[in-house]
Amino acid sequence: MTTADVLPPRSETVEHKVETLPTPEPSSVEVGIDVIPRGTLVAGGPWKITLDVVVELRREGADIVAIYHEVDEYGTGKTHEEAMTDLLLSLVDYRASLEKREKRLPTEEQTNLARLRLLLER
Repeated sequence: MTTADVLPPRSETVEHKVETLPTPEPSSVEVGIDVIPRGTLVAGGPWKITLDVVVELRREGADIVAIYHEVDEYGTGKTHEEAMTDLLLSLVDYRASLEKREKRLPTEEQTNLARLRLLLER
């Protein structure tokens, strides 16, 4: 015996309203990737990158955004170099923030801390 044998066929009419919203003017987004090589010093030290870091780069208006998706951190700047430096400093700050709260971190942030410990060393 199947479900179709036990339950009678059923149909329903559902009413819904669709509203259209105006869309912004079309714009183009420039996207690329870059790699920060292992051994790179963060802002002259004392932190150093221990693994190659693959970074997504986006141009948003006049700014460049460098995104490291492994821990969802980003840096911004007017130039590629500024955005990459800001990203690296952001990763160091994020690691420090996580270490201060280590005993009470949710699972996702524990994972991010473990990744950052592998990625950054003094």
